[in-house]
Amino acid sequence: MKLMEQKTAIPLLLIILLISALAVAQQPTGQQPIIRTNYIRLLYPNGGEVLKIGSTYRITWNASATLKTVGIRLVNTQYNLLYTVVTTTPNTGGYLWQVPSYVYPAPGYKIKIYHPSTPSLYDVSDSTFTIEKGSTPGPIPTWQPPEREVIKVISPRSGEKWYKERNYYIRWIAPREVKYVNLFVSFDDGKTYSRIDLKVRASKRKYRWKIPKHFYSSPNCRIKIVDYNNRYYFGTSGRFVILKRGEKLEPILTPPTPVPGQTTSPGTIGRPTPRQGKGITIYKKKVTTPTPTSTQTQKKIIFGTRKQ
Repeated sequence: MKLMEQKTAIPLLLIILLISALAVAQQPTGQQPIIRTNYIRLLYPNGGEVLKIGSTYRITWNASATLKTVGIRLVNTQYNLLYTVVTTTPNTGGYLWQVPSYVYPAPGYKIKIYHPSTPSLYDVSDSTFTIEKGSTPGPIPTWQPPEREVIKVISPRSGEKWYKERNYYIRWIAPREVKYVNLFVSFDDGKTYSRIDLKVRASKRKYRWKIPKHFYSSPNCRIKIVDYNNRYYFGTSGRFVILKRGEKLEPILTPPTPVPGQTTSPGTIGRPTPRQGKGITIYKKKVTTPTPTSTQTQKKIIFGTRKQ
């Protein structure tokens, strides 16, 4: 009989201890409540999207209610500023952004959202997104980021002659933050450019280029190298010549630029005819030289440059 009473008392004691423990756990401990720190989380675009120039998109985010305003920037993979979307806007969780027409269509973009008073409090797209050309380009803003010639083009040098269907090396020096570059060539002294290649690793500092035979022959060629992630960082070569082996270039003579108060006449062979450039006048003249075996004269077309 005593043995059965002992067996019944042990489970009863365990139940009493368990109830006491639960009662103690429910009593307030006097600890301070947990205080959440401020935060910002970007939701869109967060990587992989394709945005069209001229179209409008809603940039969305989550942020602490204590943050009254946020700022938004378009950056590259190194978080370098490419374009300020908005300096400050209310922390409403969304902002309508029309992709401007001067943003270079390319991959490798990210959105950075931050607190204006605390720059260290920010979030960036998890991966890059792409901006492409749109059917209806957006309006051009009155402000544009300043261009900076930070890439130095070493080759071709001014005055060099490069012949079609031959290989040449385009060489440059670029800052460390420039990871990839785009290469372009101009035949009209930099007014328009044609693509050579895109996304070339900048650290190579050279690019082997075989000049196609269908390219224009011109004495006013230039090479332009542009940062792949920021079209406002670039470098331009001096003026050089592209022509076919054995070809003689004869640029069209244009009348000199009129000067107020003076009368001018169209340029003629035998007299330099200036063509406006960056401190350089392109001209052609006729030179007659006696032939040793004949009394006749040979006529040569000679190209020259003259500093203004």
